[in-house]
Amino acid sequence: KRKSSVERSKKREEEAEQQQDPSDNKADEKKANKTGEFRELVGEEVKVYVGNLDYASNEDRLRKEFSQFGKVMDVFLPVVKGSGRPRGFGFITFSSLKSANKAVSKMDQTQLNGRTIVVNISKPREPGDRKRGDKGDVNSANKADVKMYVGNLAFDAPEEEVRKLFETHGTVVDC
Repeated sequence: KRKSSVERSKKREEEAEQQQDPSDNKADEKKANKTGEFRELVGEEVKVYVGNLDYASNEDRLRKEFSQFGKVMDVFLPVVKGSGRPRGFGFITFSSLKSANKAVSKMDQTQLNGRTIVVNISKPREPGDRKRGDKGDVNSANKADVKMYVGNLAFDAPEEEVRKLFETHGTVVDC
């Protein structure tokens, strides 16, 4: 059974009240984000991911909506290169973990501009994480066999020609 938005809001309020201010207790300085990974967050700016945004959403609107939870340091809305069209998600940087947690607990799964948004603490990129579209090694894990997808081939492309083309780069096990 799905909970109503009022029930979800009440639950979020109760959870927010139960959360301890991290500055109250040094033992609580390490807080877990939704992925369960720990990171030092006290005294740091904290970035919040906001997904499923209406394409008409803009920085001013998000800043206004989220500033009720604390000091908003930055609002970033990625756009599609070339067209400038918003990508439907963004990041809001708060001055404290307390403000970010409050925003997550109050805004996740709520309506904004007619859409149910997703709000959570953003997981920072680890060193070595690749950006989407980054052309890394085909076999970065050094596996003995690598399966590759080759798209956009003609339906009548002869298997032997495809095999010959790829055998110039290594042994082809299956084609």
